[in-house]
Amino acid sequence: MKVSLRLKLVLASVVVEVVMLTLLVANSMRLIENSLVDQAALRIRETTSLLNASLAGPLAEKDYGTAQEILDEHRSEEGIAYLVLFDAVGRRVAASGWNAARPLPPPDRDIAAEAGRKDLFHTRIPITLGDQIYGTLHFGVSTRFLSEAKRHLVRQSLLIALAEVALSIVLLTALGYWLTRHLLLLTRGTGKVAEGRFDVALPVRSRDEVGRLIAAFNAMAAAVRSRVEALEEAERMQRRYLSQVQEEQARLVSLLNAMNLGILFVGTDNRVVYYNPAFLRIWIVSEGEDLIGRTTTEVLNSSASVLARPDHFSKHLLEVAGTHELSDSFEIHMADGRVVTQLSYPVRDPENRFIGRLWIYEDITHQRQTAEQLIYLAERDSLTGLYNRHHFQEELTRMIADAD
Repeated sequence: MKVSLRLKLVLASVVVEVVMLTLLVANSMRLIENSLVDQAALRIRETTSLLNASLAGPLAEKDYGTAQEILDEHRSEEGIAYLVLFDAVGRRVAASGWNAARPLPPPDRDIAAEAGRKDLFHTRIPITLGDQIYGTLHFGVSTRFLSEAKRHLVRQSLLIALAEVALSIVLLTALGYWLTRHLLLLTRGTGKVAEGRFDVALPVRSRDEVGRLIAAFNAMAAAVRSRVEALEEAERMQRRYLSQVQEEQARLVSLLNAMNLGILFVGTDNRVVYYNPAFLRIWIVSEGEDLIGRTTTEVLNSSASVLARPDHFSKHLLEVAGTHELSDSFEIHMADGRVVTQLSYPVRDPENRFIGRLWIYEDITHQRQTAEQLIYLAERDSLTGLYNRHHFQEELTRMIADAD
């Protein structure tokens, strides 16, 4: 699923704002709760002083009826939920809002810790007059107003936060659209470039960083378009040249295949790069053999020809391989009577670097036989096979020269 930059910007801003609002609301609730707890503590201290002043006289005079009336007057569901009065020896003398059969809960120590956990804060105070203690008063102060104030604060804070988040989303969406409208245009332009359409010219509508980016994109697209056109033209020329080279190569291969001269080209590593059919015929190598990549030694081993003087031929090969110069014509005599001439041409690149050697072989057996036949016919009678007059005169001249 693709998420636009605009949506990411809005979401990130909303998340940051929600976190900040949460921290702000939490801190505000903590401060207000502390203030309410302080007010409740102050209220308990004031109530304690008032109850002590009201009950000290009746308790000292053992006027328990008046003490009961005072307890009834001060009890309320929203203020003091119950009051239980004990005399100096621990006897219960008056109570309001508390069942006598139930034991009294232990007094709480900290109202801040108890507020929110339960609805009553239980406390106990001594009833004194002067320096004399006349009894003890147990009472429970309602802390329900703290919970209600906290809930009211939470509701108000949530409503304010939701309204602020909604307003922020609207404002951030508008701001994101305003900030990213040029980026959307740039995104569409890059999509066209990705499709191979380099004739893109985006309008520059601002002078900020995005505007400079769009201008740079236009320059880049123009440069790429120029390079692509140059490459396409170079590719067309290359295809044309390649076609010409392939035609020339086809003609050259046809020429080499039609020649009676055996051609063998080897690289600097003495491995075969090219050979023609005449080479296979001269050296009696099967046409199914693939000689490309083989060494000259492996080629000779796959030949059915037998050398009449193999040591002489090997010595000549070593001499030629040790130099990068043109070799003289060398006659190879085969065991079957054939005579093959060998020439070696060094091959160099345009920078005059040695890149291989061209071996040329020609079977001159027929020419040699023809020459010998002509010499035979010139010296002998065609009918009797005896030496003729021409040969007789040459032999006579030679013998006279030897006698002299």
